[in-house]
Amino acid sequence: MMTKRTGYGSASEVPVFVLGMPRSGTTLTEQICVSHPDVHGAGELTKLRRITNRLAPRTRSPEELWKSILEM
Repeated sequence: MMTKRTGYGSASEVPVFVLGMPRSGTTLTEQICVSHPDVHGAGELTKLRRITNRLAPRTRSPEELWKSILEM
């Protein structure tokens, strides 16, 4: 079964972040991913939340917040 999948996937070591709203399945997704020996789960990271909270008071709309995040 796995022989015909030789060459699939990516050899990149670029980190992958699983993002989602609370109760959306991100923990399950992380658990599935970390079942592979080459994957490390970082758990819930609060840095993105802190950055967003710092930006939010300076924005007037969700669109402005999104633009600020993309400009980082």
